[in-house]
Amino acid sequence: MSSTYPIFFDGQKMTIAQFQSSKNLHVGGGLDLSGTGITALPEGLHVGGSLYLSGTGITALPDGLHVGGWLDLSGTGITALPE
Repeated sequence: MSSTYPIFFDGQKMTIAQFQSSKNLHVGGGLDLSGTGITALPEGLHVGGSLYLSGTGITALPDGLHVGGWLDLSGTGITALPE
């Protein structure tokens, strides 16, 4: 998947590359990244609602991740959760 694939949240649009390089990003509601080519989440990501990662290339969760709702990890390479 291209790094130019758009990610939409809170009325914003950014590429996967822009999203992955962000730090301490706050998303007010839910964030659905299912089926995108994303391979990493930005450090300090705060999602006020649910975070859907199904079918992504993500293999680890970043430091400082906060999810206020459900966290869907199905179809990812994640095998352990941070403490």
